[in-house]
Amino acid sequence: MEHSVSNDTIPRCRIELFSGLRVKIGGRNLHVPRERRAADLLAYLAYYPHLQHPRERLQDMLWPDVISKENLNLAVSRLGKCLEPGGSVRNGVYLHSDRSIVTLNASCIDTDIADLEESLKSARHGDSEHKIRCLTRAMLLYRGELLPEFYDEWIDQERRRWEEASIRTLKALVQLHSEKHQYEQALEFARRLVNSNSLDEQSQLCLLMLHVLTGRIDVALRHAGDIQSLFQREGLPLSSKVQKVIQQIQHRASGEQQLTPDLKTLIEMVESDASNPSKLVRSRQLEPTGGAIPLDSEYYIQRPTDTAFAQAIARHDSIVVVKGPHQTGKTSLLSRGLHHARQLNASVVYTDFKLFSETLLESADTFLDTLAEAIREQLNLPEPAERPLLADPNSRFERFLRREVLNNLPNSLVWGMDSVDRLFLCPYGESIFALMRSWHESRSLLPDGPWHKLTLVISVATEPYLYIRNLNQSPFNVGTRLELDDFTLEEVAELNRQYASPIRSDEELVQLHELLGGHPFLTHQGLHEMRRAGTTLTELIERADDTAWIFGPHLRTLFGLLEADPEMAETVRQVCSGGESPTRDRFDRLRSAGVLRGMAADEAHPRCSLYARYLLPRLKERFLAERV
Repeated sequence: MEHSVSNDTIPRCRIELFSGLRVKIGGRNLHVPRERRAADLLAYLAYYPHLQHPRERLQDMLWPDVISKENLNLAVSRLGKCLEPGGSVRNGVYLHSDRSIVTLNASCIDTDIADLEESLKSARHGDSEHKIRCLTRAMLLYRGELLPEFYDEWIDQERRRWEEASIRTLKALVQLHSEKHQYEQALEFARRLVNSNSLDEQSQLCLLMLHVLTGRIDVALRHAGDIQSLFQREGLPLSSKVQKVIQQIQHRASGEQQLTPDLKTLIEMVESDASNPSKLVRSRQLEPTGGAIPLDSEYYIQRPTDTAFAQAIARHDSIVVVKGPHQTGKTSLLSRGLHHARQLNASVVYTDFKLFSETLLESADTFLDTLAEAIREQLNLPEPAERPLLADPNSRFERFLRREVLNNLPNSLVWGMDSVDRLFLCPYGESIFALMRSWHESRSLLPDGPWHKLTLVISVATEPYLYIRNLNQSPFNVGTRLELDDFTLEEVAELNRQYASPIRSDEELVQLHELLGGHPFLTHQGLHEMRRAGTTLTELIERADDTAWIFGPHLRTLFGLLEADPEMAETVRQVCSGGESPTRDRFDRLRSAGVLRGMAADEAHPRCSLYARYLLPRLKERFLAERV
């Protein structure tokens, strides 16, 4: 806001909001009274000093249940007298107010918020020394939480944002100093880091290492005990890595002045490998989202199905069916089950039917012959001296599997099949599934035969009963059946911890779970974005259905699939609108496609609130266009 008074003659006003509201003008401390919410008004204006605030918005924010505007007028008057004793509020130097807006004169005011933001921005560029200076200044400015004892809704969100920013800044300072072997300086910031985030194992372990590196062995021993006591009180388990380090430190004999061999080894480890403090404070490397989660990923969530799958493999079950809607993690689970099979010395074959072209799926002859060649190649089997002359492709393939594979393998065979849904649409699909069922039954009929060596792991999303008329010839209702569903709230909480806890409260976890329904892919994607870009949950919720943002490709693909099937699109519109229940057939298809959820058709509902929020207006628009 422009003023007639020259800024050169005006004493600077300094407003600080971290660790409490403080105001100085020309070196003089001012007391801002809490009466009439004058201090609350100043805090908001100072946090956004470059904005002109409409009176109606300020009135609604500070007095949401009061219609009269007199409260705002009194607060502005009291604040004006505090900042400019004897001056005119309407034409004040630091505070400007008229009939429509209230604002501070940003050209005459400095804030710790603005200075801290500038320091963090400057730290993005330059060498390590420059970054250390900028980040150290930022932490000097961050004297404590934002506006303690102020309780307006807008403050809660910003307070959490600055707490998270301070933790990231402290981690960066520990990392930068440790990389330069400046362990004393790193120790100072590591202490602050632990005070801010005491239940973060990596921070605790980093401080423990720095105590050792700076020769404070007794302090390290005491701190090791404090860590164990803290996590025990909170009912949290310590990772094996932390326990191992603590045990090595505690091996030091009581009263011994020299380091024991174990502790010397620990220090060498700290200074040379991934246990270096500069690496400990780094957050886990983010991984691309989408597709199967790698076996060595730190972002995989163990679920009860993992244990059940491993047990089925260990028992050499004949058939293991992994069933669940699209993008619930079936392929990731399948890869871990096959890895477990290899550890048990089983031979493993993996077939992803998504990779079969339409040409290869045209006939049973082409399909099964191609499948046999793929299995032969994976198991490194020799080419047969002569090809069997059997005309029936099923008999030919069964002979291959029995004679060339099972009879020649010294161990068992686990055959993992992904995206088996594609076979449902093939004219010969039922005969293939009947063949699989026969292998299962041959275990009982021919106990000394080769089929007891075979375990089939079948991953499927579609309801098999929709395509297999004779259930006695189905492999999907025998053996072990594993159902994969979306993440529970507890599993979302665990994933949040793996992403270094961008969500800090139980209430926010519930909000995220309600928005995404525990959808594994979307939950990974949302937490990945929060961790990568510092996005807040509020921003995530507000932008969730923006097709130009992170969920956009997924949502557009979903809508495209519905557009291609008008009956299914209309069913989803009715469910989202609270209309009549879908038929069982339509419900099962949409549940398999990962669009709807529910135990039965009359309990159908969108998979998550984001789907309803995104799909309903578009499906309504499409419906109205068709009616016209």
